[in-house]
Amino acid sequence: MGIDVTEMIGVAVTRWPRVAILLAAYNGRRWIEEQIDTILAQRSVDVTLFISVDPGTDGTSAYLHERAKTDARIKILPEIAPSGCAACNFYRLVCDVNLQPFEYVSLADQDDRWDMDKLRRACETIKQNGVAAYSCAVTAFWPDGSEKKLEKAQPQSELDFLFEAAGPGCTYVFERRFALALQEFLRSHRSEIDTVIAHDWLFYAFCRSHGYQWFIDSASFVRYRQHKRNELGANYGVVGAWRRLSLLRSGWYRSQAEQIAAICGMLNRPLVDLLMSPTWRGSFAVLVHRKKLRRRVRDQYLLVLFRLLRLV
Repeated sequence: MGIDVTEMIGVAVTRWPRVAILLAAYNGRRWIEEQIDTILAQRSVDVTLFISVDPGTDGTSAYLHERAKTDARIKILPEIAPSGCAACNFYRLVCDVNLQPFEYVSLADQDDRWDMDKLRRACETIKQNGVAAYSCAVTAFWPDGSEKKLEKAQPQSELDFLFEAAGPGCTYVFERRFALALQEFLRSHRSEIDTVIAHDWLFYAFCRSHGYQWFIDSASFVRYRQHKRNELGANYGVVGAWRRLSLLRSGWYRSQAEQIAAICGMLNRPLVDLLMSPTWRGSFAVLVHRKKLRRRVRDQYLLVLFRLLRLV
């Protein structure tokens, strides 16, 4: 008969939650070392960092392979053909990594800085609130030293997930059951999702449209680096506004919203079909139902304005 030594001496053994962190990398050598340092320094969690590296020119891949030799927590996925965008790199990570052994799954960019309690806070919040997914505010910072806290924790509305994400994907943390459901969903839609470059928006939409609950934290646990190579970056200031206006004018926003609604199986709902319609009736529906479509009041009226201008 075996003897439990811990029971004999009255010592409680604590096992931290196991968290799989999925990091998409491409030409990030300048900042990725600092990002990894803050990931591996997370407190009260047991982390394993999975990295998918798109071929680049700045030595990122070589650095990561060397670092993985010195830390067993770092796993580099086999090299494949270039994905073409960060979203496709994240889709590859979610689809290819074995998520089953982990209680939680987190996304990570290559150029941010994480607070040491980011994952602890996320895991505890998910467990205490019985939700499937978590995200938080971020503190955007620029090379000139300026900073701005970006909050996304306004009350979630009925259909906000069809018109916006929960926040930057680098704040997302999923509990295992939901992560496995998302994995199965992405695997079954591989031919469709590669045209959706807003992976954080798609993940949020899948969660909400399939009856899972999402918690948005008003506290900031990520320093969100802003630089010229951000694919989208912070929606703040003149540069952020101009970047998003350019996307609106190109038809990107409308296209992403329609594709996400279709992939999530929402287009068979009469109201959603009407909201997506480019007709005057569709525009009137956006005006009438604006409170259901975005979390922030300001954004509700901007959505109406942009629809009237035929930008969305």
